[in-house]
Amino acid sequence: MNAAPRRRPGARSLSAWSRQHRFPAEFRIPPPAVPSGLASDLASGPASGPVADPAVEQAPVALPGPQPAAPPDDLPDDVVAGLVTELWRARNKVDGPGAEQDPPRAVRWASRYLAAADDRLVRAGIEVEGHDGLRFDVGMDLRVLAYQDDPDVTEETVVETVRPSVRRAGRLIQEGEVIVAVPERPEAEKRGQDDA
Repeated sequence: MNAAPRRRPGARSLSAWSRQHRFPAEFRIPPPAVPSGLASDLASGPASGPVADPAVEQAPVALPGPQPAAPPDDLPDDVVAGLVTELWRARNKVDGPGAEQDPPRAVRWASRYLAAADDRLVRAGIEVEGHDGLRFDVGMDLRVLAYQDDPDVTEETVVETVRPSVRRAGRLIQEGEVIVAVPERPEAEKRGQDDA
């Protein structure tokens, strides 16, 4: 007879919680609402049978719809120290005394240190997003600094990210700034609008 492995109380809800918190708040599935009569029955507990999961009993009942993300605490000291160290190392490789002797090697090392700094930011919940090459839609959370005609594009496309979008714990904390290429209009269409 094979018995199912026993889980620790709360392990199931903890894994569900962690899966949901990988995504921005507006895309999370709220926990099911428990009717008040049933909640009091669950709180008193059954007379016999399995013990209820304490993590489920203590979970707050969420209202339907997107929930605002709780503002994250400030970055811990070890994250800031590690980030500053990686940036310092990168700058030393590029501007340091050995940079002029072997520039390709200095660039490779600086790239490694910058990648390590980026990894530390991601682990701290801060994500940076560039937009180069994306199809542009008016409803995007981006500020367009300029539009330019480009015969090589067939639809509005981001050709340069001037400032990246930055998210912290899923919240947008910096809106991206971009330059958008638009398909060139035919000469007849240009003349028609110039005459009007």
